[in-house]
Amino acid sequence: CEGDSACEYAAGDGGYIGRVENGCRGDYSCQEAAEYEGIITEIVNSCHDTEACKYAAIGIDDYYLGGGRIYSIHDSCVGTKACYNAAYYSGEIETISSSCSGTSSCAGMANYFGVVDEVSNSCHGTKACYDTSACELENLQCGSYITQILNSCHGEEGCYAMAFDGGFVRGVQGACNAINACHYAGSEAAGNDDISSGIAYCCNNPYECENADDESLPGTCGTNSPTTKPTVSPTTSPSKKPTSTPTKSPTETPTSSP
Repeated sequence: CEGDSACEYAAGDGGYIGRVENGCRGDYSCQEAAEYEGIITEIVNSCHDTEACKYAAIGIDDYYLGGGRIYSIHDSCVGTKACYNAAYYSGEIETISSSCSGTSSCAGMANYFGVVDEVSNSCHGTKACYDTSACELENLQCGSYITQILNSCHGEEGCYAMAFDGGFVRGVQGACNAINACHYAGSEAAGNDDISSGIAYCCNNPYECENADDESLPGTCGTNSPTTKPTVSPTTSPSKKPTSTPTKSPTETPTSSP
């Protein structure tokens, strides 16, 4: 299974694959794998290149039903947008380790009721974790949830808008260190703090945390960063302003399974 789209839709529509190892390499190679209630137990050293694991474990647009499940992704899914919108719409990925690195590689991951339990040593690159675990339902909390991010999401704007507008990240450690990495992180909280156990050993460069939520983040976010939200917004802002209601499909609608 080598080449572009080699394992696209693998285990989709309720299918099952125990292990994918040393295969499925190429652009879009594992796109939408384990979609719509599909299950893949483990992906190891596989599914590399552009958008290789994009929409992996994606669910359907009624938010709580139909998401796929991947138990472990290890040393896999490396490339631009490699894990873009993975676990979107109620999908679930238990563990991502040493995987999903590249520009925007984990952008939008676990949005709209998606769940990722742990991300470790993964998602490195510009905007790698941009808008992850976001809810984007104005003034509401949804089930978007990432339990822990460890040593991950390093890159310019790496954690920009993480847990935005009602999403949830339990804790971040040793992550998100680069220019503007934590701008808007945990902002526009709805109810509980969006990054409940705070951020440790992260956001250490000056002004990384402008407009981040000062209840979710430590009081001194970044060595020379302001201790509270600045009165003047940064010159840049998220590429899209969340709407009051979710859209019916991701930014780029997945293609239909064959």
